[in-house]
Amino acid sequence: LERAINCLSDGAIDVDSDALDMRPTQRKRKLRTPKTFNKATGNHSTTKYAFSINNWGSTTAFYVVSVKKKGDAFLRDMTSMARKLLKKSG
Repeated sequence: LERAINCLSDGAIDVDSDALDMRPTQRKRKLRTPKTFNKATGNHSTTKYAFSINNWGSTTAFYVVSVKKKGDAFLRDMTSMARKLLKKSG
């Protein structure tokens, strides 16, 4: 949830409400993360914001442990706050 909100706030992901009505193949083409320049390879790549084990694995594992410790009420409250935030921004 945190990673998705970060990507939305950075503008890396632009979710168009029309995309929800598309077929999965059309949606996959429409909902892509932006390409960024990779200095190591000299090419443009979409992996900077990819939800991959390399990018988010260890951070997500620590996050899951932390959320589990806080309990279900915390997760409901956090999800509710995220929904309010997304409604305000768009």
